[in-house]
Amino acid sequence: MTAKSPKPAKSLPARPNLDHLRSQARTLLADLRAGKASAAKTFIAHLPAAKTLTPDRVRAAGFRLADAQSAIARKSGFDHWPGLARHVQQPIASGQTRARLRAVVATRPPARYEGGDADRCRHQQP
Repeated sequence: MTAKSPKPAKSLPARPNLDHLRSQARTLLADLRAGKASAAKTFIAHLPAAKTLTPDRVRAAGFRLADAQSAIARKSGFDHWPGLARHVQQPIASGQTRARLRAVVATRPPARYEGGDADRCRHQQP
């Protein structure tokens, strides 16, 4: 987040789900197209392109899914959707890395370190 970004209106849950956030963006766009004032207010509050528009003009502006995703990201405290998506997917990637590391460690015999000769110990069988 940069110093220019507004304070997040809401925080993400402990284990955010990217599919749920995508669904929120689709719902926000559908609500805007249906004429719901709350959706227009969300766009105005969180989307720079809509900041100076009236709710009627926001509804008529033809915003797309990418704009709704950007509004959801900014509402959550991120500067853009890709940053939010990376943040949400990061724990998954690190969890996979930890699992892979555990598997590698489990298949290697323990090294016996005796007397400072690490290379010799690395090649010794237990």
